[in-house]
Amino acid sequence: MIDIDQESLIDSHVHVYAPDSGDHDFDPLSTFTLGGDDPDFLQLRSEPRDPAIAKQLLKNTQSTMAFQQALSQLAAWFGCPRTAEAVLASRREAVRDFAVHVRQLLGDVRCSSMIVDMGHPIGVDLDAFEALTGVDVYGIFRIDLLIAELWDQQYSFAGLVAAYSDALGQAGADPKVVGYKSIIAYRTGLAVEPVSETAASAAFDRLKRSGAADGLLRRVQVPREMVADVKSVRDHLLWRAFELSLDLDLA
Repeated sequence: MIDIDQESLIDSHVHVYAPDSGDHDFDPLSTFTLGGDDPDFLQLRSEPRDPAIAKQLLKNTQSTMAFQQALSQLAAWFGCPRTAEAVLASRREAVRDFAVHVRQLLGDVRCSSMIVDMGHPIGVDLDAFEALTGVDVYGIFRIDLLIAELWDQQYSFAGLVAAYSDALGQAGADPKVVGYKSIIAYRTGLAVEPVSETAASAAFDRLKRSGAADGLLRRVQVPREMVADVKSVRDHLLWRAFELSLDLDLA
């Protein structure tokens, strides 16, 4: 058996901490979710919110393995009873010096470096996060946000491709950036195919002429009749990112 207990850890999928994470009354246990990136996303379907439903959703969340594992590990770390109340009380004391608390937690698992998803939240400061954590921090540049932004700025496919390639090149030139990332699986699926520039340009033109062009590539779901053209544009741009990442020796 290989003993890896003393090996250092590289966390390859990190989101920087919320701005209020170091606050005295911040509750990290409240950030657990039953799905999506919003802990309250299921409750948003009920207007006004039904207190009974909210109570049941909280119970369901706290019954998940992830929540229970986090509760157990934090209780063991703090040396306190295995209850949310005890863990949060201990944490309030620990975050009096938040940087020390963070570094102690990372040191406990021998984390030596982290690779941060730069797409959520927007405006990640890798240097500031490295200064807080005390470990080597690198970034993965999320291309989907760039595509959504440029879609609304550009009115020709050639202009979109030029601006996209330039922005990706600038991002990839940062020594802190080690790769590009796409969440295309959540948009048009994983069946990504090579799409010619001619076909992608024609799809772009059809979408721009439609009545739903504004903000189109910011949407998770698009009108059914547009799915094929949106997929063509996204697939083509993802392949361009693949090619550029090879040129820049990125992941």
